[in-house]
Amino acid sequence: MAARTDWLTGSEVLDGYRVEGCLGEGGMGVVYRVQSTLVGESYAVKRAHFQDAASQRQFLRELMNWFDLPGHPHLVECRFFRTVDAEIAIFAELVESESVYEAIQVRKVVEL
Repeated sequence: MAARTDWLTGSEVLDGYRVEGCLGEGGMGVVYRVQSTLVGESYAVKRAHFQDAASQRQFLRELMNWFDLPGHPHLVECRFFRTVDAEIAIFAELVESESVYEAIQVRKVVEL
């Protein structure tokens, strides 16, 4: 798998998106806030990275299930995705609020 490089705030990535900052990082990737330089819409973009091709194929199958889910107030919408080498860049609805972790800490959301 190809080496991953970080997206720097202010840089343009994926032919038309300006990186506005990093929103978080987890075991499967990094989430960035980006804005389209063409239409001005902002997205949360997860750069999912994988250990092998089989993991990437499985993730793509799960991603297609996300596209098929009906709208729900507790689920962000997946707008589109792009594959770039060994990564998948998932463009999702950007929700301006605290993180789920922060909501759990102040008991707005209860951890099961």
